[in-house]
Amino acid sequence: MRRIIIYSGFSAVLLGVFVALATAGPASRASVSRLSAAADAIIVGPVQALTVNGTVSATIVAERVLKGAIMQGTSIPVAWTSAFLQSMPRAPAATGRPSTGYGIFFLQRNASGSWSLLPITNGDAVWEETYIHALASAPQGLRDLVSAGAPPSPSALDNVLVEMLVNVEAGAPVPSEELTAIFRENKSPVLVAAFTRFLSKQDVNFVCIGLRGSLLSGDPSVISMIQQRYATLASARTWPALLDEIKRYYVNTAPQTIQTLGQIAADTSVGADLRTAAAGALVRMHPQQSLPYLAQLLSDKDGTLRTMAVGGLAMFANNVPIGSHGPAAGPWPYRTDDTIAHSGFAEANVSFWQNWWQQNQSALAQ
Repeated sequence: MRRIIIYSGFSAVLLGVFVALATAGPASRASVSRLSAAADAIIVGPVQALTVNGTVSATIVAERVLKGAIMQGTSIPVAWTSAFLQSMPRAPAATGRPSTGYGIFFLQRNASGSWSLLPITNGDAVWEETYIHALASAPQGLRDLVSAGAPPSPSALDNVLVEMLVNVEAGAPVPSEELTAIFRENKSPVLVAAFTRFLSKQDVNFVCIGLRGSLLSGDPSVISMIQQRYATLASARTWPALLDEIKRYYVNTAPQTIQTLGQIAADTSVGADLRTAAAGALVRMHPQQSLPYLAQLLSDKDGTLRTMAVGGLAMFANNVPIGSHGPAAGPWPYRTDDTIAHSGFAEANVSFWQNWWQQNQSALAQ
């Protein structure tokens, strides 16, 4: 029981050190991968909508059909009710609120033969948040370029991604979080091609997204590339998301990768943001090869790096598997009551782990 109590606290501290986790509000983005699979039809085109007291009556014209048996040019009426608007103290005017738009719509066939909307936003939302907004026109050459990344028999998701990427590369806002979230669920060849293409763009925001996708693909050379291009990449709006990818998700325990991460984490000439991200990756993976680098960080001037090093050494000593917050069952030569008692991410534990490293360095610094 003692071990469970200690590691329950250890887990909470671990999560807090890496990043303050975002709490889901009443509205959250739905999974594009799951919507693409669940929808009976997916269409792209213009929409006219009228909102009256929280209920939307809309007509969508199918300019392009990405999934389903809908004829191009068909006008499809849908009705959708906003719980958010209905719950407002002052409901929208009874005369209605007209709006127009253009985008990607996920539809479900009703038993009566009519269509209903599968919204892209879960929970409280307004009409404009129910579909993926798109540009009404894009260069055909760009569409051909993006479409070339699709397989011969593209899935519905592949088709949706082509539409999203055409808009992104034509100048729409770059949805880096959404693209990488989709890639975690489905390694679509459309995204693989896009991430490679992004690496050669002039816009560093695209480059960061391409590097993030390459990290997700497991490319071991990406870490070195990020280090080499730090000065340029650090100015990008999408740079924090790339750092977060390294710190929270990247897993590659190949010796060369661990060495590169360790060198970045310990290099005081590198920006603190990249050092912290590299250290975060080492702490999560904590293989034996990472220990000399983590031990070096125990004496760093940066308090965050010192406490992260404590956590990484503690997880190795207590045999905590990657992705877990408690020790694995069974014997482990370095786990003791003292290593468990000093497993929290705390400045007060630094001296304990400095002594621990001195005692075990000859056996572990191999």
